[in-house]
Amino acid sequence: MAATLKVLSAGAVRQGVVAVAKNFERASGTGADMDFSSAPKVKARALAGEQADVLIASSTALDALAQETKIVGDRATLGRSRMVVVMRKGATAPDLSTAAAFRKAMLDAEFILNNQGSSGIYAEQLIDRLDLRKAMGAKFRTVQNGAEMVEILASHPGRAFGLAQISNLIDHVGRGAAVELAGFFPEEIQNATLYQAAASANSRDPALAERFVRTFASAESRKLLTASGLD
Repeated sequence: MAATLKVLSAGAVRQGVVAVAKNFERASGTGADMDFSSAPKVKARALAGEQADVLIASSTALDALAQETKIVGDRATLGRSRMVVVMRKGATAPDLSTAAAFRKAMLDAEFILNNQGSSGIYAEQLIDRLDLRKAMGAKFRTVQNGAEMVEILASHPGRAFGLAQISNLIDHVGRGAAVELAGFFPEEIQNATLYQAAASANSRDPALAERFVRTFASAESRKLLTASGLD
């Protein structure tokens, strides 16, 4: 049995994936060498032929990889992660009860941070949908990832917000970041990204990779994934 499995995973589901991998290691003796980035980057790396045993990303990214025969076997569903507004811990939360209130909160902020992951793609589309692009101008800023987002928010005393997924926020709060939930996006503009896992077509141990993927469907894994913010 392989000593480790190489896992390329979207960072938005880090907390749940790490917890499930630890259980898998205890049960099988096989650890996971995990590399977290954004779902678009996981897709790009797999399409470029990078070796991995398991790929974890948005269902949209895995759909694209399936078309290029980069994944094999059945997929396991981790869950959906909904969009939230993140703020510095202790800051005053804005009204996010409606799309109109959300729009006003964005306009009133000193700046809004967005990242380059799946949530960032949706946020970019939403800013255009709400006709905010011109009005916000340079106040709408894109950072590399969730870690950079929370670092900036945690150190900024003013009225600044980040647009992210709940699972990403819970992960960073769990690791001590001084940020908290300002609120979920209103239902009328809410978006839930579905995350899944699949064995990579170039896995060095396909049977073991598929066994790891199936672990996500267990009752214990479901509890861990729900606790990480996925539904």
